[in-house]
Amino acid sequence: MSMSNPVSEVIDLWNPSHVCNNLTSYPETMKEATGGLVLDQTGNDAILVCGGDGSNGISDNCYSLGESAEPRLVTQMTTPRMGAASLVINNGSTLWVTGGWSGLERLDSTEFITLDPITEMIHDERSLPMKLSHHCLVRINVSHVMIIGGHGIQPEAEQGSWYLSGMDVMDSNSPWIPGPSLIGSNGLGNHVCGVIVDAVLEKTFVLVAGGSKNSYTGTFRVQYLGLDSDAWTLQESALNRVTSAASSIVSPDLSSFIIIGGFFEPTKEPFYQTLSRCQMIGGSCHCQIMEQELQTPRAFAVAILIPQSFTTCF
Repeated sequence: MSMSNPVSEVIDLWNPSHVCNNLTSYPETMKEATGGLVLDQTGNDAILVCGGDGSNGISDNCYSLGESAEPRLVTQMTTPRMGAASLVINNGSTLWVTGGWSGLERLDSTEFITLDPITEMIHDERSLPMKLSHHCLVRINVSHVMIIGGHGIQPEAEQGSWYLSGMDVMDSNSPWIPGPSLIGSNGLGNHVCGVIVDAVLEKTFVLVAGGSKNSYTGTFRVQYLGLDSDAWTLQESALNRVTSAASSIVSPDLSSFIIIGGFFEPTKEPFYQTLSRCQMIGGSCHCQIMEQELQTPRAFAVAILIPQSFTTCF
């Protein structure tokens, strides 16, 4: 899904010659939603997408889409939100939705959505370290998650990062711990992030790319952080473009960070059809344009890695 476009696309990331049948269109035109792949009532994988800015305004709806099934409204969040960030937790059973913009203010509240049984719970005790929207949220290992950047009222919001330790993110006794600041005076929002492994060094890195407040002109830059490091490294890429409001996924083997669509910053034109693959090799980030392309240029979309059983590719 993307701005002014409810139509989904399915892309075979590993075989550029394959064409895949698309999933059923989203029930409404939507941008800046968030989602993930969670377990439904039968223990099968289901796509869960919540919130966003749609044809009926900022949404509190959560829609589920399973294999060969029409999208269905499964629950509503306590607070309508767009520009939220989410993470699948609890062994795949729960979508943790964090922050966002309500239409009136940025949010620090978080909500937990499950499909087995269908429940929605706002969790005021597990709030964000500050009110944030258009931020990134990633799990960096089995015991830590990380928030990176975002738009906020406080000056440190867009340059900050925070760790949350503990196996259970719902534990309000586990505090957010400030992490290293991003490089650049303007910080980041509308960026993408992921965790990948450098096979040469056998080390794990957090990778951040693009963003709408980075003041970059004519170059595509990434920042990366080793899990044993206390400072980000900034690197320019040969992609020679600036992207904001893209989507991203990480390959199942954690070797590749794939950036999908987005738009040229600061003019917001054009929207991109391209996919880019970034890898950490010997402690340096290498990005290249992939053969695969989107059928429709997209920004502000939701990208989710799905099982092959959800579609047919030929």
